[in-house]
Amino acid sequence: MQLERTENGFQIDAVILAPLLGVAPEEVQRLIREGQISTLCEEGRDEDEGRHRLTFRHRATRVRLTVTDTGEVLSRTRTTVAPHPDARLDRAEEV
Repeated sequence: MQLERTENGFQIDAVILAPLLGVAPEEVQRLIREGQISTLCEEGRDEDEGRHRLTFRHRATRVRLTVTDTGEVLSRTRTTVAPHPDARLDRAEEV
């Protein structure tokens, strides 16, 4: 698995991410916009220099990818966690 490096971090194809989070690929963008999928990109320091940890959360699922500067995926984990207390589950706020 290879991710694309952008000037703002990394880009992952919805076709790859969706099954890891248990959603359909066509739902990924909407769920991110609605705050139902959260993302975090962390940059490695010291012995982890040149590596990045990407975390994606949806409901009780957390996916973590460890990638190189070039986007090569070194490891992948999928864990069941307690839903984030701020998660807006099954609803979108209208503004």
